[in-house]
Amino acid sequence: MMECLPPLRRSMLYVPGQNAGMIDQARSSLADVVCLDLEDNVPPESKAQARNLIAEAVREGGFRALELIVRINSSDRAEQARDLAMLADTGVRDVLVPKVSTLDDLAVVRKGLGAGPVRLWAMIETAKGLAASSQIASDEDVTALVIGASDLAADLRLPLADAEYGLHLHGAQVVTTARVSGCSAIEGITTNPSAPNPCGFDGRSTYPGQDIAAINAAFSPSPEEVRRADAALVRPYAYGDHLVMAKRTLLLAERALAREQALAAKEK
Repeated sequence: MMECLPPLRRSMLYVPGQNAGMIDQARSSLADVVCLDLEDNVPPESKAQARNLIAEAVREGGFRALELIVRINSSDRAEQARDLAMLADTGVRDVLVPKVSTLDDLAVVRKGLGAGPVRLWAMIETAKGLAASSQIASDEDVTALVIGASDLAADLRLPLADAEYGLHLHGAQVVTTARVSGCSAIEGITTNPSAPNPCGFDGRSTYPGQDIAAINAAFSPSPEEVRRADAALVRPYAYGDHLVMAKRTLLLAERALAREQALAAKEK
């Protein structure tokens, strides 16, 4: 059962790479995943500074997050090459790749990082990427699909008033693809930390200042869901998918509780 459940990735915090103060604050964040950003949150004139600060932060460590990843640049290939050279030098192997539309986008990153295992987080931000999501997710190095909401909404020409609803419709495709491939599906569709999760995403991306505890709670089984899962296991007529879902719910609840206990212990 353990291998059927992706890692705990309820919350993914974007941190601007040029902001040393925010990087320091992110060390004590409740987020399951901290993403040090070299792309959208960093103005062009601050890219070099961001690389230096991220390299220093990675070497120093001290993050409470379960996973520390770095988002690289995509549209500017020269900047991306500089990003990858820095990451290869610091030993970073978990990389968030923006605007992935083809497997070639991933191959370029792999080559830039050099030999050794990598874990790639592929951002679905274009119609082309959405259409190719099953192929992207099947890449052996892809561990998660991440919705890039604003760019995807723009590329799909979603009306502003209906963008969130439309993104959930398309998000269902991303979740389905992730389930088939066994990777995680991370949404960035809403800015409301406590918003529902109708598509079944594994987690939600966020930024400094949001209530990460609320996001973690939204993507953890509720007490009622745990109670129903416990009850399902003792029913004499429980079978097949019902049992699988119940066991998955309980395992996710155990992981979430263990994470909260670990964070609480560090506060003492």
